[in-house]
Amino acid sequence: KYVPRPAGAASGLDLYTSAFTALHTRDLYLISELKANTIRLDPWIAGNDHSSFLRRCNEHGLFVIPTFDIKKYMNPKVFSNDLSMLQDLAKELRKFMQLALRSDHS
Repeated sequence: KYVPRPAGAASGLDLYTSAFTALHTRDLYLISELKANTIRLDPWIAGNDHSSFLRRCNEHGLFVIPTFDIKKYMNPKVFSNDLSMLQDLAKELRKFMQLALRSDHS
């Protein structure tokens, strides 16, 4: 799993935004030099811009497996067939996939 956390950085950061471009540049080059072709990510914040990171992955020929964080949905309501909770989960997942799968990565 690729987690570009700078030394001493707090957890909970969205590590795939342009704020971490220097780390991405270094790490993605090394990953591709090791002949890897796929990276799995930690969850990111769906509303943030990840286009620079995704563009760099594409430049290095890397496939990306994003992770959808569903822990907020892991409660008894979901498993008791609460339709509104399930609809909310589906909406969030659609939004996540739309942002992650933009064909132009911009």
